[in-house]
Amino acid sequence: MLKQLMATSSISNFLAPLVAHITIGPRVEVEEVDFEIKTSLITMVQASTFCGKAHEDANAHLQLFLEVRGTTAIKGVTANTICLHLFPFSLLGKLKE
Repeated sequence: MLKQLMATSSISNFLAPLVAHITIGPRVEVEEVDFEIKTSLITMVQASTFCGKAHEDANAHLQLFLEVRGTTAIKGVTANTICLHLFPFSLLGKLKE
């Protein structure tokens, strides 16, 4: 299937991303809850971003992220759901893409 697609497509089709291929965050299923990540929490997470450079420590970044994430709880929303929505704010550059 992939070979067939590549044979019928020009190189320019692969240079620009299609909206259909852009991933978005996980769908959150909550009942009767207004789910909102507060700006202050996003700001705290963005204070220590990770770009993937050689001098950065991914484990230290994750540990700090989990520490900051642990400062909040939203009734009816699991901690994993909060992490999945909040984590992209902790990344920069190509990692965020």
